[in-house]
Amino acid sequence: MKPGGGTNPGGNNPGGNNPGGNNPGGNNPGGGNNPGGGNNPGGGGNTPGNSGGTGGSTPGGALPTVGAPVGTSGIYGSGASLATYLVTGEDTVTYVKCQAAKKAKSLSVPNTVTINGKAYRVTAVAASAFARRDKATKITIGSNVASIGAKAFNKCKKLKTLTVKSKLLTPAGCKKSLKGSSVTAVKVPKAKKKAYKKIFKKSVCGKNVKLK
Repeated sequence: MKPGGGTNPGGNNPGGNNPGGNNPGGNNPGGGNNPGGGNNPGGGGNTPGNSGGTGGSTPGGALPTVGAPVGTSGIYGSGASLATYLVTGEDTVTYVKCQAAKKAKSLSVPNTVTINGKAYRVTAVAASAFARRDKATKITIGSNVASIGAKAFNKCKKLKTLTVKSKLLTPAGCKKSLKGSSVTAVKVPKAKKKAYKKIFKKSVCGKNVKLK
């Protein structure tokens, strides 16, 4: 019953149920349920490195996609604003090509479009974006658009009046934008009517039109 005996050091103590028993090396560090064991770090249960922690549905795992990388192109929007859009920045897109029903009479470039749960400002209209939409009688340009590409409304035979809500247009961004169109008048924001006279003239947009 002394050191080296049965129930003391070498029995139920340092060599028994204590160090090397149910403590270190047992259910504690290096053992089953504690560090290095089953359910804790380095283990195989519900802790980091398995289904919990950084795995599964937590950050770094399979989270729902938000937004899209620059350069992504696809068909988004609905109804009159259904179109192919190109992601050009962290929160901006270009309206590339109208994809609304061919019989649609009213079409629009929206202020924003949602892609994978994120709202993007529509800041540009690409060249020929509405080309040959010969059923359209009304097209509205949203308030975030800063440029309209060449021949954007080419051969829109029934489009006589274009509505522009944007106050951001510049002559450099609208070169030849109305060339090949049937537009004879453009409705613009009242505060921009004077400035837009420098844009909607033949030497810039491709034809002389009346501003309303």
